[in-house]
Amino acid sequence: TQELTAANRELREKQLELEEANRKLSVLNKHKSQFLATMSHELRTPLTSIIAFAELLQQQLPPEDQINLQNVEEIRANGENLLVLINDLLDLAQIEAGRYQLRPETMDLVDVIDSVERVIAPLTRQKQIDFSTEFLKEVPLVKADPEKIRRAVLNLAGNAVKFTPEGGKVKISVDFDEKTEEILVSVTDTGIGIKKEDQAYIFERFRQVDGTDARRFRGSGLGLALTKELIEMHGGWVKVTSEINEGSTFTLGLPLDRSKGEGADEQKEDSIGG
Repeated sequence: TQELTAANRELREKQLELEEANRKLSVLNKHKSQFLATMSHELRTPLTSIIAFAELLQQQLPPEDQINLQNVEEIRANGENLLVLINDLLDLAQIEAGRYQLRPETMDLVDVIDSVERVIAPLTRQKQIDFSTEFLKEVPLVKADPEKIRRAVLNLAGNAVKFTPEGGKVKISVDFDEKTEEILVSVTDTGIGIKKEDQAYIFERFRQVDGTDARRFRGSGLGLALTKELIEMHGGWVKVTSEINEGSTFTLGLPLDRSKGEGADEQKEDSIGG
């Protein structure tokens, strides 16, 4: 009996220690999220000014000054890519802190793809990548947060360009599945590909694919995680199919009726990670 009492006391002490450790971790995680949100905001403000000044310079330079126009375009494009990274960090911090909100409105995927193409085009020219977009069907309007959907597609397209060697191909295809009433956006590349064993965790935060080839292409490990979060908040899903040295296809599904997507969460979870 004394041994049982002592064992129970020790178990209770361990439980209290674990509860205290969890409490401290929770506080630290909250402080981390607040710090990331603050720092991201401080970085975003001056960067937005840099991009705005680059756009102003583009408007003021004469059309015949192609060299300087191209240089300013590189500043603007790379500034926008850095802004995407900072926004990814800020959004993940806000999601962790429970302060993230969608602002849905009726939107056209054509506008989203056009916007993504404008950002990606200078990067594809740098690497001499054959970049194209295609609408396989007439896609209906959808009620969603246009900026968040743009961010998700831009993350996928940016990743495709990053991991595709010079002279490769990147294509964005948009389709509509009438049966499931989902808009499907696929980003296909001829890049280095992803190992089967790595595909299960590439949507996890701060996770990066190992390997010499993958390490040549620097990344934060944020883009795919945020893309998954943003699309799932709309009741959608993300999946990947890939073969080493052949390329990858990332596909996101966006339901026209968000309630249908939310009602099929279990089915969609099975598709994530391919």
